[in-house]
Amino acid sequence: HDALPISASLIERALAFRDKTSAASSYRDLVTGLGNSLLELGRVDEAEQLFRDALAQCERTEGRSVEYAILANNLGAVLYQKPGTDLDEAIELFRVSTAINKQLLGPRHPHTLQHLTNLAVMLHVQGKLDEAEPTYVEAIPMLEAVNGATHPNVLALQHNFALLRSDQGRYDEASAMLSAVIAKAEAAFGPDHLTVILFHLHLARNLLRAGNMSEAFELYQKYVPLHNEKLGADHPQARRMQEEFSDAFGETNQTT
Repeated sequence: HDALPISASLIERALAFRDKTSAASSYRDLVTGLGNSLLELGRVDEAEQLFRDALAQCERTEGRSVEYAILANNLGAVLYQKPGTDLDEAIELFRVSTAINKQLLGPRHPHTLQHLTNLAVMLHVQGKLDEAEPTYVEAIPMLEAVNGATHPNVLALQHNFALLRSDQGRYDEASAMLSAVIAKAEAAFGPDHLTVILFHLHLARNLLRAGNMSEAFELYQKYVPLHNEKLGADHPQARRMQEEFSDAFGETNQTT
């Protein structure tokens, strides 16, 4: 990635491209590609400015169009990845993009569902649980109707909704929801898939929070080694999961 030729002049050319063509979608695709390349290089500030400039130009030339909504969603995603950012702006961008898409494309269009999903997750991450809940409730059945019950995006969103229930202290509901998602994920991906293993570990975490130590321990003991084998013991996520297990159960968690 270090050799990727993303420069200020190239970004300026991308922004100027909109003045030379009526193909708004081509401009949006070019800006999105450049922005994603900047993110891959870790140049988050430049990606943010690129999307801000593109969004402002799009609003001047087209108003709040579908292209505007997509660029707003992209900017929100950049802000989510930027350390120290006030995520309220990202939430508002996802709200705006979702509302535009609902009006112009309909509630079940893939863009609408993607942006609605982003909004639900962002509200959840920000601890706005009362706002996230109805957003999940709105998004999940539509996403399932469009993509099918075992589509990875459907399972991921149902999993996130179960985690919301856990964050609300509704541990029994969360356990039931996670168990249902795990059953579907195992049928779709197989029991050894990393996603399935992660879902089991999140069920273990919910059981731990509920005070069900014995069941939580059994799940951690089984799935932490599998998780770390998949990622490698030195992977940051593997280390964090091992630390979580150790913090909860101490020396009793040591397995071979």
